[in-house]
Parts: sequence; C-alpha cells; structure tokens
Amino acid sequence: KRFSDLYMASNIHYGSGGLTFMNESGEEEIVFTPEGDINTTGSVSAESISAKSIKYPTSLSLVQGGETKAYILNDGSLFTSGAISADGDFVPAKDAVKKLGKSDKRFADLYMASNIHYGTNGLNFLNNDGETEITFEPDGSINTTGTVSAESISAKSIKFPTSLSLVQGGSTKAYILSDGSLFTSGAVSADGDFIPAKDAVKKLGKADKRFSDLY
Repeated sequence: KRFSDLYMASNIHYGSGGLTFMNESGEEEIVFTPEGDINTTGSVSAESISAKSIKYPTSLSLVQGGETKAYILNDGSLFTSGAISADGDFVPAKDAVKKLGKSDKRFADLYMASNIHYGTNGLNFLNNDGETEITFEPDGSINTTGTVSAESISAKSIKFPTSLSLVQGGSTKAYILSDGSLFTSGAVSADGDFIPAKDAVKKLGKADKRFSDLY
C-alpha cells in the first residue's frame, strides 16, 4: 500500500512523473524521471557526465571556470573557443556539398602529411626535411629549387638564382648566367636585327674566340 505522491514544504514533489524540485513560484526546476532522465532549467555542474543523450532547448553551453568554452545550437552547429582535435577522420556527411570555412571566415594555413602546406604565402610543396621545394605564390609566381618540365612555358618573367639551364632530352642546350650572358650549343637565329646595347662598345667575338667566316 503505497502513496501515489509526496509533497514537501521544501518544494519537492515525488510522484508518478518522478522526483521534482520546484522554485518558490511552484515552477519545475529539476525533474528526475522514472526513465532515468534528468530535466533541468538551469545549469549542470559535475566532475564528469556520462549519458546516452543530452537534450537541450535552443543551445547547449559548455562552461569551465565561469567561462563558456563551447556551445551547440539547435541546428547542430558547434562553436568552440579552442582547438578541435580528433583521433579519427573529418568526413563530410555528403560528397562535394560541405565546405571547410566560409568566404568571410577562412583558414590561415593548411598542413598535410603529404608535405603540402597552404598559407598566406601560397601553396608549398616540401621535401622530407621540411624544406620548401616548390611554391605557388598568391601573385601567380612559381618558385622551385628543382627543374621545370613542360610541353611549353608561358610567363611574363622567369627568375633564377645564379644560372638558368635549358635542357632537352637530358642534354643542356643553353644556359643563362646571372650577368645575362647566354651560352648555347647550337646556332643563334633571329627574325630581326642584331643591335648592340651601346654604340661602338660591344664586340662580335673575342681575341681568342674568333669567327671563321663573315657573310
């Protein structure tokens, strides 16, 4: 023979709906339901929380030391004041639909295990020692410490440190030094005039490197 309900002056009510703690106005503040759920209109402070699910009305705030560290909105958006680390993959729910960042909230840098770094100075490809090998800069420039192999190259300018070699079939056909000197293993042909930069100063040939014929 049990009582169906228990009412106490300390604003506690125990009945078929569970154990209820009410405020001075008689409004429910905390309810422990028979199913094991805990419903509260206030905050929960605990050393640790273990639960199958946490239900919240419009947003859920995670507070530490009186400061909100993270919160979740009812659309599932997660906001945090710190870094997000995961011992797993970040995989979008749908293919080719979700974005990383927004047009007005962009990532500053991107680091990848394949020795790729994307940041404010462009896209960098690094070697295993962490040294930059190739850089695609934001202004469109391409910097490399190695060789460039292509069917054709179209550029406004080509910058090189001490010399630039033009290689075909594994053989150097021509190279340019930092002083502008051009060396080629073949003939030099031009559909125009050969004009020296200064009058009566530049030479054709040298004392020890003379032309055999002049036509």
